[in-house]
Amino acid sequence: MTEPQSRLGAQRRVDDIEAFQRERETLSREGMIDLPASQREAVSAHHAGLLARLSSGFDIDAGVRAKQLSRAVRVISIVGALATSVCLLYRQNWGLIPTAG
Repeated sequence: MTEPQSRLGAQRRVDDIEAFQRERETLSREGMIDLPASQREAVSAHHAGLLARLSSGFDIDAGVRAKQLSRAVRVISIVGALATSVCLLYRQNWGLIPTAG
């Protein structure tokens, strides 16, 4: 399989790898599959190498904590932009506000 050519494709691949790892662990706990240690290590090594290449080539969120951090930064950026807009609007129109008296 070829590697993704965009950040969105790379992020999708990272999400797929994480989902695969979770499902493999669940199936193993349920006794549905039991891969030999050599195969588990080979798949883990392949995924580790792929994640390293994707991380170096794209701005991806590898892991739940990284996704939470990215979301928090986006929310804070939006709140900051809105606050700045309100302040600038207030400052620009301060002299136009009628006062009593």
